[in-house]
Amino acid sequence: MGRYFKNIDDDNSGQIDIDEFTKAVAEQKLDLSIDDIRLMFAAFDRDKSGQIRYDEFLRVIKGPVSDQRLELIKRAFQSLDRDGSGIVDYKDI
Repeated sequence: MGRYFKNIDDDNSGQIDIDEFTKAVAEQKLDLSIDDIRLMFAAFDRDKSGQIRYDEFLRVIKGPVSDQRLELIKRAFQSLDRDGSGIVDYKDI
């Protein structure tokens, strides 16, 4: 995914703008109207900045975290948070 994102990012800004996104849609031979492309771009641009950051891109591609995965993440965090403060700092590690 990271490589694909970088390939779309023609100006190497670390973000994808609407022109780069439109070009990527065309390269994938998706027959979408400009209105559909803008709608799809807006779905990726979660913070409405006019740019798609890599983390925004991944969130849309991956979808929400499952309950099972969230539970594993919480358990991993709790094992790192040895003092139970809710923050993992250098003392915990």
